[in-house]
Amino acid sequence: MAAVELFESVVAELSDRERALLADTLRSWRADMLAARSEDARVRLVSDFIQEVRTLTGTSRPGVGR
Repeated sequence: MAAVELFESVVAELSDRERALLADTLRSWRADMLAARSEDARVRLVSDFIQEVRTLTGTSRPGVGR
């Protein structure tokens, strides 16, 4: 479940304010990722998630770009 760990790591890199602003989005992404049937699908979702977080937060800091 490396994708799940990466997802949680990226979420942990967000500030408290960012997590609060993105709370609904984070819940949705987490649910979609956990519902995915394969690790490959989860990896694709996490990759898309990282891109969305970059767009929404306007950042490309290292913790959000692994």
